Amino acid sequence: MPDAFEGPRFGTPRRGAIYRSQAAAFALFTDPQGAVACVEIERPYGICWDLPGGRCELGETGEDCVVRECREETGWEVRSTGVYLRARQYVDRSNGDTLLYHAAYYPCDPIGDHGDSCEPDHRLVWLDPDEAIARMRHMATAWVLTRWLERA
Repeated sequence: MPDAFEGPRFGTPRRGAIYRSQAAAFALFTDPQGAVACVEIERPYGICWDLPGGRCELGETGEDCVVRECREETGWEVRSTGVYLRARQYVDRSNGDTLLYHAAYYPCDPIGDHGDSCEPDHRLVWLDPDEAIARMRHMATAWVLTRWLERA
């Protein structure tokens, strides 16, 4: 991950843990009524919410990642309109992985609904903006979502 990565850092690293850098990309889009596209994720420990998106695969651009992740997690095809903000988030995963996400957030234009999620533990939900912000599992995502919604 380049040292020039911009954006604030969220979360607190666990003492003694080594955090591996991981590029990630997330989509920002709403329906015509202003509801935010979110993903409800079933985990062994309960339900959590996030924006559509996730970790970039090796050699994948952020834009390619956000398009792929939207298709996989929501069934929607989107077109990115460029990076809006970047942020970093310390993540302690339930499998023991410790990551420092270097996340880019992309406003997207939905260009079609092509069915359901192909990830059985992910479900597209449209949330009121305030509810979406309150439910985000990562502080960085809530911060970006707040900034993005304020611009309108």
